[in-house]
Amino acid sequence: MTPEKQPKVVQKLLLRTLLLVIVLGGILIAIQRSREKDVSRNEKADTVGWISAIEYKADGTEAVAIKPDMTIQRATGWQSGSQDRDLAWAPNGNFLFFISDRTDKTFHVYRWNPQKTDAEIRTIGSRGRSSPSFKLHQEADDLSMLLMSGGLVMEFDPSERLQTQILPPTGREVTVGGEGDESGAQSQFTAIYGQIGNSFRVARWCGNDDHIAAIMRRDDGEVLVIQNMTPNADGAFQIPQLIAAGERIELDVSQKNGDVVYTVVDFDFPGPPPPQFVKNGKVIKPFKNYLGVWSKDQPLPPPIVASPDDKNAFGSPAIHPSGDTVIIVVGPYKDGAIARQGLYTFPVQPNSGAAGKPFAKGEIYEPSWDPTGKQLVFARGEGENRTIYTVSSDGGSARNVTSKGRFGFPRFSPQTK
Repeated sequence: MTPEKQPKVVQKLLLRTLLLVIVLGGILIAIQRSREKDVSRNEKADTVGWISAIEYKADGTEAVAIKPDMTIQRATGWQSGSQDRDLAWAPNGNFLFFISDRTDKTFHVYRWNPQKTDAEIRTIGSRGRSSPSFKLHQEADDLSMLLMSGGLVMEFDPSERLQTQILPPTGREVTVGGEGDESGAQSQFTAIYGQIGNSFRVARWCGNDDHIAAIMRRDDGEVLVIQNMTPNADGAFQIPQLIAAGERIELDVSQKNGDVVYTVVDFDFPGPPPPQFVKNGKVIKPFKNYLGVWSKDQPLPPPIVASPDDKNAFGSPAIHPSGDTVIIVVGPYKDGAIARQGLYTFPVQPNSGAAGKPFAKGEIYEPSWDPTGKQLVFARGEGENRTIYTVSSDGGSARNVTSKGRFGFPRFSPQTK
């Protein structure tokens, strides 16, 4: 007796099911192989007292690590014309991450154990990335980071090499594949953020790692927004808080309490100006440049310190590990930049400008504290050189770490003894 043939519809369903099983199996194998190949993810390194920095060369920029004995460690693979940038230490200090176009002229994420000479490329595809950063309180073996990619904020896992869109929030998670192509439902937040700015420049976790502070570019400058990343019981997110706007905004986040300290050059209202600042149809701005603070308990307090004109502008905020004070670059605003004249410290409290104290003089760039708060590192312009110095928190004699050359963005390893 000849068995009955299956209907064509059933045959097609079986074929589709078989293909789906094969595809899913391939994906699982690929993920497993990716994990197996990432043999260095659990490497350890002793980087206590090490300083990462960018070295400016005549034909590009290179990520370097400076040992406590002041010798410079470099990773192989840098070529003339390559642009390394955006350094970020892993929270455990075992790796230094940076962005570079040294492989295929696309800006990828690299992971480097600075006690070795090999830097591993961790991203794939043709879409550039920038500004990696980590959570304030992160498990030692969890190195997921925030990244800017395609004008959006992504969460990226360098071991799995997968990234997910996180800002603007979406109706559901949007997973990005190997080529950086996005899929998934777009939410109302796409339109909301589209009214705020054009693209994201920087994003940092803040609060209790449940908020994100992000700087967005817009046609007439930049705007700082804070997004609560905890959805309500219905799965809906709150709309972002508009914190500040201006020609240039810079920020730092307190490791102690998650507060955000930020500087604004050429202040503007981030939204429609309050009625009390509009007189006879003209907007009256309360100040020109200022230093502000955001916290979950008091989102929009008065400025820490403000300037009515461009005689004093503020930049490069760096919060002390205690969370109590912030150090900033101060100088007049000229020709689209701060003419840097020195460093000042201020209490992280509204209206505390009178308590500000000078810390160091000179053409100083990118100050940053060591994890204990006992030392500060910064770059200082000295003629054709830009030298890295360290100095104790009590303002003692500065130590020259790089005797010559041009360097910037120095950062201590987060490891402590």
